[in-house]
Parts: sequence; C-alpha cells; structure tokens
Amino acid sequence: MIGNDIICIAASDVSGVFRNPRYLDKIYGPAEQELILSSPNPGLSHWTCWALKESAYKVWVKHSRTRLFAPKRFVVSALTPKVGIEVETPAGIVYARVVIQNNYISAVASSENSRLQQLYTGIGQFPKTKNPSVAVRQHLFAHLKKLFPFSSIENFVLLKSKEGIPRLYIRGIKQVFDLSLSHHGHFVSHAFTMESYD
Repeated sequence: MIGNDIICIAASDVSGVFRNPRYLDKIYGPAEQELILSSPNPGLSHWTCWALKESAYKVWVKHSRTRLFAPKRFVVSALTPKVGIEVETPAGIVYARVVIQNNYISAVASSENSRLQQLYTGIGQFPKTKNPSVAVRQHLFAHLKKLFPFSSIENFVLLKSKEGIPRLYIRGIKQVFDLSLSHHGHFVSHAFTMESYD
C-alpha cells in the first residue's frame, strides 16, 4: 500500500503557525515537536512532518478502509530527506521518503520499505486557474501514456471508492495498480505501483 503528499511552500505558512503551542499540541506529540522546534528551519520542518503524516495516513486508509482525523496517531521518526523514514500508524510502521526542494516538499509512503525504490512518481505544476483535481489526473494520465503507448489518454479513467481511494480503469477494465494523488498550491503529485494492495 502506498500514499503520497505534496506541499507547495509558497502556499504554506512557513513562518508562524508552528509557533502556536496549542496548534502544535493538536497535531504533534512531544518527540515530533522537538524535531520541529530544534531544526534550523522550524516552519519547513513542520510542513515536512505534515507531508510525512499525510502520506502515511493514506496508506492507513487503504489498510483500515476507514477515514480518521487524528494526526497525533501518526508519529514521524525523522525529518531528514532520506528513504526509509519510519512513521508509526494505528496499524503499525509505514516507511516513507521525503524530498525537499525550493518550491515544494514531496513525501511518499509505503507499507513495505523495499517498495519505496520501486514506485513510479511524478510532480508537476499547473496554472492557478485550473482545477487541481483535474490537473493531478491529467498529470497521472500523461505518465501512464508513456508506460502504455497503445492506449489514448481518453481510455484512462479514475474513480474513487467510498473511502476516497483512487481506482484506475483502462478501457473500462479495473487495474490492479496501487496509486495515490495529491495537490497543493500550484503543484500536483502522484505515486503508483503496478501491484495491487487488495
């Protein structure tokens, strides 16, 4: 099972929200607060931690088939850009990787550490006038078109389960892909593997 998240730094408050102790107490446990507040850039660390939590949450939703808003139940172990960051979830450990660039933070999580290196991922920008849900789908479909040149983009359809889990159909046939989509600000991102999580 995989999940992803993207944070557009320009669309995020990297200067102040993390300074509010009540806000921090709602989102992070003591160890995470220490990671954030002791870092050279606490604002960036806050959003890095959030992206890791969100990507792990998407893995957990696929596992549990339940939606839950309880950020403190998803505990991040590190904020350094590397592969194999452990995130504790209500269902056990999820492994993540994070990339921090000047304009965005991208996190991808998997229930299996070895799968992190095998994922297909993509990040793109879109005009602010465009619907982000449409933009992220178009970005994913363009990536899939490169892998499946026999299909036109019109043959790709994305539907969501009642839990909000995206399902890919090609020419009307449900695919076994495990995939995750995210958008924030003017960035879109996707991650997928050609293996099922069912």
